Amino acid sequence: MSIPIIISTYNKMEKFIDPSVTLMDITWKNHGKIYVISDNKSFAKTDKCEKIYRYDANLSWMDLLHQGLLDFKKDFKNSNIVYFMLEDLTPLKHIDLERLQLIEDAFIDLDWSFLYFPHYENEFFFNITHKNQLFSETSDDWLFYSQIGVGLFKLDYLIELCKLGLSNKLKSPWEFEYIKTSTKHYISSYKWPTVRDGYSIQNHVNLQAIRYIDKKGILLWRMLFKTYLNQIPNRIYRHFFRSKMKSLIMNFKNMLNK
Repeated sequence: MSIPIIISTYNKMEKFIDPSVTLMDITWKNHGKIYVISDNKSFAKTDKCEKIYRYDANLSWMDLLHQGLLDFKKDFKNSNIVYFMLEDLTPLKHIDLERLQLIEDAFIDLDWSFLYFPHYENEFFFNITHKNQLFSETSDDWLFYSQIGVGLFKLDYLIELCKLGLSNKLKSPWEFEYIKTSTKHYISSYKWPTVRDGYSIQNHVNLQAIRYIDKKGILLWRMLFKTYLNQIPNRIYRHFFRSKMKSLIMNFKNMLNK
């Protein structure tokens, strides 16, 4: 079974979608069809995705995702399970296909609603075994109970999480991670093949991604590298501005303390 993949993005990051999926065609053979949720500031077309769901750019990230998921559900009534990922966490190296299949089987066998794939080194206690794969149950007191990035979800449950987030006036993917429910969430021991924070950090290209990416991902590599070079002046300005502001604030505090 090829599970549909839903990718959340916005207009400024859409240019990375096609080269990311081109690489994914190599790193994740026979992956599911890809659907994108974005805003309507861009009307760019894609040759690599089945459909882009577009909504008012003034809506919050949470609202965009919620509306996109509802429309996806209308279009594909038989899609009960989906992969959901942020646009900068598409796999940059080869997926272990045999292992991923076992993980998908475990998700279905155990009737889970939420399974997270960490993309960073971690110390989670993986004490659940199924299909020879290790998993951890997310602790109820874990601050980021609904941590996202890449995950397997029951579609209805992901919609429910969005509803809950909106009812609590949450707007961003970072706020999404604070959502807590009585439903158990789980974490896979399989580390997603990308770098920590993905290929974008605070709207800037992550240099670690450029270094890490599979050599066959030349289209994505070129685009990331070119964007990284173009962002250097802005990085320098921001660094200088922050340093200057920090110095001014410290001087002001010292004046007040005299």
